[in-house]
Amino acid sequence: MTDIRHPQPAPAQPKAELPGTGADDSQTGTLIRAMDLIHGSDTLETGITAALSLCQAATGADMWVLLRRADGVVTGLAAGPQYPGSLEWPDAVDTLSQPWRLGNLSDTPWCKSLPQALRAHNSLISVPLDMTGEPPMAMLLLSRQPAGFTGRDHELLRGMGRAVRLARRDPRAEHQDSVL
Repeated sequence: MTDIRHPQPAPAQPKAELPGTGADDSQTGTLIRAMDLIHGSDTLETGITAALSLCQAATGADMWVLLRRADGVVTGLAAGPQYPGSLEWPDAVDTLSQPWRLGNLSDTPWCKSLPQALRAHNSLISVPLDMTGEPPMAMLLLSRQPAGFTGRDHELLRGMGRAVRLARRDPRAEHQDSVL
């Protein structure tokens, strides 16, 4: 006699992670889509803009901004549609040269120099972009929620920064240097 049993459901598996990155499947999928956007765009600027919009949606951020610092002044190169005006402010301490994950902007002294539209947010994550031969740059995501970003959100933005740097080194990207 044959013993016929209904198959038992497999035990729940934890989300798969890429070794050494802390990136789970959904984060990895977002990074892959971002790389496709960056490499598949006509210009690097268009690719970065699309990738930051994707990162905004994936993290629940309220706004994204791409910044450049030159001669002690930070200037916005691009921002999501939620930003109402131009970006420019003095930055004597070079805040763009290091990554940030801030859960409460009002507790951070250098945030007082930010334009009012940015100070209206409670949380910020940023990643510097080291573009050889260019002034310091950074990608920022902002949230109105206190402690609005997780460590995984910051790792996602770091991954996007690595993707942008790789695209910049790509020989195909030589024609994409109009903005950067």
